[in-house]
Amino acid sequence: MCDDPCDDPYDHPYEEEKYSTYCDKGYLRNFLKNAIIRPNLQTFVGRKIISFLNEKERDIFSLTCKILFFEVYSVSNLKTLYKYQFISNEKRSFIWKAILLEDNTYISEEDYKELRNRKCLYDKAIEKDINRTFPKHPFFINKNMNMQDKLLDILKVCSLYFERIGYCQGMNYIADTIRCFISMLKNYNIKGMFSYNFPQLKKIIYQLNLLIKAYIPKLFYYFKRKKIKIDFFCVNWFLTLFSQDLSFENTLKLWDLFFLFGMKILIKLTLILLYYHEDNIIHLSYDEALTYLKAITKTPFIDYLFQDDHFFTHLKKFKITNSMLTQIIMLKKSRQKINLLVKENNGKLRCSIQIKQNNKHTFTSKIKEGGWRGK
Repeated sequence: MCDDPCDDPYDHPYEEEKYSTYCDKGYLRNFLKNAIIRPNLQTFVGRKIISFLNEKERDIFSLTCKILFFEVYSVSNLKTLYKYQFISNEKRSFIWKAILLEDNTYISEEDYKELRNRKCLYDKAIEKDINRTFPKHPFFINKNMNMQDKLLDILKVCSLYFERIGYCQGMNYIADTIRCFISMLKNYNIKGMFSYNFPQLKKIIYQLNLLIKAYIPKLFYYFKRKKIKIDFFCVNWFLTLFSQDLSFENTLKLWDLFFLFGMKILIKLTLILLYYHEDNIIHLSYDEALTYLKAITKTPFIDYLFQDDHFFTHLKKFKITNSMLTQIIMLKKSRQKINLLVKENNGKLRCSIQIKQNNKHTFTSKIKEGGWRGK
């Protein structure tokens, strides 16, 4: 609304650059040209009334519709709505875009074309991986859809856009559209998974070790006795966001929650799998355990797990928040030695961080009674 009631918004042409994502590509932009509405008045039935709007009116209407869309589909609202359910196939595409893109385009069409035509050091590596990406998915089987060429362009552009990362094997499994992919790299710190020395991956491994020790202590000490490092079997899960190990349908369901709730979802899934298979694993030899762990995502339990009720029931067992994961890393950076303590009292999970000081005394900080709450 205008501050001055006499100030007509039509007298001030919008800035085309600023509102291009709203007006030119708003979700209802094309609809506004051809919409047929059917009011009660019989004389108007079937007439394209909205087409009577002029171009400026359509632009402003389109802007309003898109602002309303992003308010309804705000991340906070979506977190509440999909806390205990997956996104339906019909809604997934535009909800993912609403979460990942919001108002951000990240890269213009002109920049995309310029980068796509530029020579890239990683062309051969990308082409090699393209043929191995979702080999059974119909999008990639159907050569007429040119999906492999489109994916090649996306990966090439991203390797040039993020020069310090370049291209790393595994990216081919998590690129869908250029802007969404860039958003993932930036906002979910996926770029830290592929940067030199894999800093984000190392943080996840550290967090996961502490959580396994707290939630599945028998398995933790079994790994310790057998000298099994968890990165032997779980690195690929996080590098590809589980997409190489799960079916396409289950990957979509997992990513629904990952886009909304962040890295804690992938960590929780890892804990669910290890917790469920603990009794089978701890009786195996070193070689048998590694073979079992690498095939753990192919067991019948996975399809059972990804049924709505089952998945969210198991998810509730592990009280983890992204803020807690951040706190663990902050304490590690300050060279604090810590343990996570998990206790159940009156049906509620109580979690605390135990900090060792000077290797003599300990300081215990309670995180939250009844489990962590947060993002």
